[in-house]
Amino acid sequence: MQFQRILNGFLISIDLCKNRLKNIIAISFLLASSLLLFGCQKEEKVHLTVSAAASMTDAMKEISKEYQKLHPEVSLSFNFGSSGVLKQQIMQGAPVDVFMAADEKHVEALIEEGSIKKEDFKKLVSNELMLVASPSHKVKTLREIQRLQRISIGTPETVPAGRYAKEVLENEHMWEELKSKLIFAKDVKHVLSLVESGNVDAGFVYKSDLVSIKKELETVPIDHHLYTKILYSGGVIKHSFQYEEAKRFLEFLTTDAARHIFRKHGFTDVGRE
Repeated sequence: MQFQRILNGFLISIDLCKNRLKNIIAISFLLASSLLLFGCQKEEKVHLTVSAAASMTDAMKEISKEYQKLHPEVSLSFNFGSSGVLKQQIMQGAPVDVFMAADEKHVEALIEEGSIKKEDFKKLVSNELMLVASPSHKVKTLREIQRLQRISIGTPETVPAGRYAKEVLENEHMWEELKSKLIFAKDVKHVLSLVESGNVDAGFVYKSDLVSIKKELETVPIDHHLYTKILYSGGVIKHSFQYEEAKRFLEFLTTDAARHIFRKHGFTDVGRE
């Protein structure tokens, strides 16, 4: 009888130990899971997709680095192209958080269409139109392009720089005369590459594009009275899944830090909004 009580007590002790061990294992598992989950959440980043005019490529890449230093929890990816094409992509449902165009027209179109709220519209920077040509053609004035054979401009319907160039040629009564000589490009960066490669004799680009010129070219300023003032603008896409973060990024583009980078890349301030 005594032996049976001792044995029962021993078995009960074993069961208690087993239960304690199970509890310890369960608690350890929960702690490990919590730490793992916390770690995953801490490392997870907010991702923003930004569609921006091709002429902003170099400036935005530098601004992106600066912004991610200040906000390491945010990752940025860019889609560069002609403002008109990017606008069409957004209207067709492309997953974009922020849109920046080389004019006000394309952003305003998205406001009217309902993709951007009016209060999320911002004027960002200004620019100037320039004529670039191969040095061998010795082009010193706008009128001298009349003797050239191949002149490139962005497609006016989708590329703001092309629309500004068309304005210049129309105001100087040269559009009809030169129309047959025009090579239309997909964006302003494409125009510059055509001139640098020698595939065209001259082209219309922005002043900011001159910062990235890789070859020696003739540069001719264009009278700013010949074209509409160039104002780059931006807006937050209303249905962005990262709406608040997108607003914060757009706001950053109006800060002194961003303006300094824009100026470095040939853009001009438009003042605070």
